Amino acid sequence: MKHFVSVCIPTYNNTLDEFKRTINSILNQNYKKIKIIVSDNAPKSKKKFFFLKNLNTKKIIVKYYKQSKYLKANENWDYVISKSDSEYTLVIGCNDEISNNYLSEAVKFLDKNNDYYAVNGVWVPNYKNKNFYTGFIPSFYYKSRFKFFRIIKYIFEFNDNYINAVARTSILKKVGFKKTVKDYWWPNKGEFANNFTPFLFSCLLHGKCTYKDSMHYIHNAPGWPKNQKFVNVKVFFLIIFKFYLRYLNLFFNFFIIILKEEKIKIFLYFPLIFLSLIYNYVINTRKFFGKLKRYFFFNQKLY
Repeated sequence: MKHFVSVCIPTYNNTLDEFKRTINSILNQNYKKIKIIVSDNAPKSKKKFFFLKNLNTKKIIVKYYKQSKYLKANENWDYVISKSDSEYTLVIGCNDEISNNYLSEAVKFLDKNNDYYAVNGVWVPNYKNKNFYTGFIPSFYYKSRFKFFRIIKYIFEFNDNYINAVARTSILKKVGFKKTVKDYWWPNKGEFANNFTPFLFSCLLHGKCTYKDSMHYIHNAPGWPKNQKFVNVKVFFLIIFKFYLRYLNLFFNFFIIILKEEKIKIFLYFPLIFLSLIYNYVINTRKFFGKLKRYFFFNQKLY
């Protein structure tokens, strides 16, 4: 039996053309048992509502929710996931697109592998209609049947790729953003992209996940590439300072999650979580010094 997939779109303040592009990539899927769920976060117009209302679709279910008051990003993501009643859920950015086999490939795999919680596709950056995909496929696979090894591998690789995976709805709801993402101190407040990691960290405690290189997730980032920004030395050192504090916050969050979920095993996890923090500090410190060297000696941009 083919399961429904809820494609959830937490949207805020993007253009109708961008939104249409995302919706069309969902409608073009070769898998048709789809529910589109949109949470429109304090919209300034009804354009998205009328566009969805006038869609000429008979087989695909479309649900639109308007938030009268602005929700924090975490709350909007939790809200749209809470409205999913399908076996599987995909959260897609309101500017983004997916290859037409994204859902069919994922469902086929998850139906056969109950011990996997999610399947992800290759992340393809797109900027001003220019595709920056180089053909390189990241090796972010978490296939160990032991959660300990999945977690340790994750904190040393430190990525947020699985945020747009097709996942089991029950696990997404059980984990939840508000339950796992905590802003303990500045500067983590408002840094939503960096808050994906504790959410995914928690998901890995509940199941394995993997990539399929035949699936592509196209991320249309209006602010990318970042190195187009002008950053002077003073701003660069502020970025570095915020980086160290933000990572400290995130790894403290990992520790709190483990303390709640794996109480008696905390003595196994804690040294490795601490070691991973130091490892990430060392790796990124080398990058920072490299940027400074290229700035002072070769007149290259800092960021």
